[in-house]
Amino acid sequence: MKLSYWVSIKKTRQLHHCLLQIRSLIISLLGILNPFQILNPRSMEKVVLVVVKAMKNPRSALCKTSIMASSDIFKVFGDQLLDSTNNAFDNLLLQLLLKASQDKRFVCEEADRALNAMVKSMTPLPFLNKLRPYVSHSNPRVRAKAAITISNCLQDGRTCIKLFLLC
Repeated sequence: MKLSYWVSIKKTRQLHHCLLQIRSLIISLLGILNPFQILNPRSMEKVVLVVVKAMKNPRSALCKTSIMASSDIFKVFGDQLLDSTNNAFDNLLLQLLLKASQDKRFVCEEADRALNAMVKSMTPLPFLNKLRPYVSHSNPRVRAKAAITISNCLQDGRTCIKLFLLC
């Protein structure tokens, strides 16, 4: 076997361990009132970028762990994530929509759970504005998942529908 193969395995294991550490840190922050007192927005953006990078990895276990980490991030940070990590959040949302439209079933199911966690933890109107560009994405599966996510978000209230249509 080539040395580069072993190096890539070692990096994958380190990245997997890093994601597990991120998940445990995020879960421990659940009881704290303001998680940004511990993690500033700049470091949170770096965490989101690591999660996005791991989602792009072809190894399914690593991809699923990163999706679960993103779900935990949504549960803890919610709307604060929209303000602090603008570009990183857009990349994360795109990767989740891509993974939710994949053929690998257990990755797809986990991405759907993460999208549902995102819907539950964020205010509908700013989140809908973030989702709006993906309805016209070039990939038809991404368009379908974006439409389903918008539908799930709009089921919460009629006033949100009126506000969204007015924007």
